[in-house]
Amino acid sequence: MKWFPAPDKTAPKDAKYEFVLSINKNIICQRYFPCRDVNPNILTSMEIKECIDRCVDLIQENIKGKAVDLLWAGYNPYLDHYPEPETRNLYENEDFFTFELKCNGRLWACKQFPANDYPPKIRFGVDIRPIVPFLVSHIQSVLSTKKKLTGHYLDKALSATI
Repeated sequence: MKWFPAPDKTAPKDAKYEFVLSINKNIICQRYFPCRDVNPNILTSMEIKECIDRCVDLIQENIKGKAVDLLWAGYNPYLDHYPEPETRNLYENEDFFTFELKCNGRLWACKQFPANDYPPKIRFGVDIRPIVPFLVSHIQSVLSTKKKLTGHYLDKALSATI
């Protein structure tokens, strides 16, 4: 995960937040949303990392469910002999999904995960619209949290710089 902080670690009142899901730099889903009372210390906390991880997990679960549905649609229980699958390196031309969180167009955090784990029909036809409201709600709640943030990890102070 990469961290890209805003210059003063705070966002203006009229900041425009967005998340972007892309594959190989081609945007799949981009949503803008408002967020009130953003905690200025959120970028130097473990909570923002856990938020991004949770969002990526939800997206992966959604894609995996669609891949399983596709595989079951091609299953025939009455067929005795299935043709041997072709053997090739799935990671020859590796594709990556990228989930980014931005404020006013400035990248705050991003996470990449492999796309070659999913069939091409699913990989290039991703539709996450059903889970977008939950993703936005989760990001808003984490950004505006009032609880004490975790600023240390393994006795090291977290910083917002690379």
